[in-house]
Amino acid sequence: MSNPEVSDIRVVLRDGQLALPDRVVNADMVLEGAVIVGLAPVGTANGDEVWDLGGRRVTPGFIDTHI
Repeated sequence: MSNPEVSDIRVVLRDGQLALPDRVVNADMVLEGAVIVGLAPVGTANGDEVWDLGGRRVTPGFIDTHI
């Protein structure tokens, strides 16, 4: 079963800071649908769409429970 709201395109989040539990990693993040499927050195990943984050932080799965 597929979710019509989740795209099948490959998106690269270029030059992001991925916040992990124990460190922050500067990388290109490759997304397929709503899932990060890979990390690559900044400037090396390819995708159907590339979004330049300009060093902004990405916190996957982050939910603000105070709202």
